Amino acid sequence: MATFNSHFDLTFALRRLHLDSLISHTTPLQAILTLAFIYVSSTIIYRLYFHPLRHIPGPRLAAITDWYGIYLYLSNGLWEEGENQRFLHRRYGPVVRYGPNSVICSTISSLPLIYHRRADKTDFYATSFGRNTSFTSLLHADHVIAKKRLAYGYSMTAIKQWEHEIDVRVSEWIQQLDTRYAKTGEQLWFYKAVQFLVSDIVTEICFGEALGCVKEWTDVRNLIASFARSAPLLQVTGRIPTLGRFLRKFNLYRPKPGDKTGFGMLLAEVERAAGKYKDLDIDTQNLEKNQKAGLFFRFMTTTAQGGETMTLEQAKWEAITAMVAGSRTVADMVSPTILNILKNPRCMKRLQEELDTITEEGTVGYETAMGLPYFSAVLKEGLRSSAQAFQMPRLSPTEGLVIEGVSIPAGVSVSSSPMSVMFDEDLYGADARVFRPERYLEADEETLKKWEKYNMRFGYGTRTCIGKNIAMMEVAKTMVEFFRVFDPEVVWNDKKLEAHMTFKVRLKRRIARSTVCGAA
Repeated sequence: MATFNSHFDLTFALRRLHLDSLISHTTPLQAILTLAFIYVSSTIIYRLYFHPLRHIPGPRLAAITDWYGIYLYLSNGLWEEGENQRFLHRRYGPVVRYGPNSVICSTISSLPLIYHRRADKTDFYATSFGRNTSFTSLLHADHVIAKKRLAYGYSMTAIKQWEHEIDVRVSEWIQQLDTRYAKTGEQLWFYKAVQFLVSDIVTEICFGEALGCVKEWTDVRNLIASFARSAPLLQVTGRIPTLGRFLRKFNLYRPKPGDKTGFGMLLAEVERAAGKYKDLDIDTQNLEKNQKAGLFFRFMTTTAQGGETMTLEQAKWEAITAMVAGSRTVADMVSPTILNILKNPRCMKRLQEELDTITEEGTVGYETAMGLPYFSAVLKEGLRSSAQAFQMPRLSPTEGLVIEGVSIPAGVSVSSSPMSVMFDEDLYGADARVFRPERYLEADEETLKKWEKYNMRFGYGTRTCIGKNIAMMEVAKTMVEFFRVFDPEVVWNDKKLEAHMTFKVRLKRRIARSTVCGAA
């Protein structure tokens, strides 16, 4: 049998090409650099001129590397990146190539095609710490199972059972604002204050006990800051799946309860709260009896509601998902909405006049608040105008897609963003970028139904955010009590798009504390 001598054959071939002199004068470093140059050059040429997405318009740098979008995110933040994406759509059209294997779309007609019931998620959602949750389930079939486990715990029926606990947290928050800022005249960093509140609410709902950020008026155990430091890495590993897979394979980024920062600290908090449930005798026939155990307990009792039983480990990671998504998402709804109201005195005056018609004492009930026409319009406009810029990618199906006449092959990351849709002038009019709650009072029934159908604030289709009910109740109650009690004014705000994270307010109390939030 003939033996293949790779060294001899390669040398012989090079000599035939008169390159033997090159071999003798090439150092290992030069060889590596040469191979790297050849690899990079061939990759660039392939992605620009031979890739299946070569016909889709977009920035040439984006076609070459995913670092195009990552650079925009890391240097300017999601909001500025979202504005850049809207600019790209104006320049290149409704379908834009935004990465070597990714496409972004801006029209509402693309949503049913991208986010259909059987659409699978891309590796963007695969967590760097290698745990599968309802949010990170990539296959649509797995997501159905995961969501069934959680459905009852996140239902409005279940959430209403925690309304009193949310009222307590909001009342405590209002009292702190009154004592620390309204009475002293000190200026308030509003976004930080909202983060304290929503962190307490989400831990109360998850575990039956608030974290204590509002009471201590600090970031307890630095959990809020820990997540903020972890977010950029999650964005990078999500946009470069090979990096995420590498980190998981070699266990380079797997949170542990002993970590001093990041998701390890969140895991430690979950372990601390979950410890008391390990030996709990679960009464699967009486969820009401164990209500104070919170969502974590309900995750463990889903068999009573027709779902599959969740293990303790699965429940822990679902709780982490709830803590992360619940705290940051709600803060990013409340803060920009309130900033927009404060920048529109006419809007704030009309809102407060409507709130003053409420006769009930204590914290206003959720159903009462949602029954107020102008407040409901303000809330909807607030959620619309605070739409996030992040993409929600799905894999194009085996048969491919045709969006706005553009053919997209199978296996491509296709997505749209809430910002692109919620600021669509074809959908909301020429003033889509203007905060104007009256649009919801002026629109006819058909238009309102269309807006509701294509509302992407909590996602689209069958995979809308399962925590929507909790978020809506938190946002509504926070806004109602804040404007019932205080006459706030903006004293400073950044002019960047992320201004909702950096503005200060001065508070002046409007009415007696005895009539609000059940305070004495």
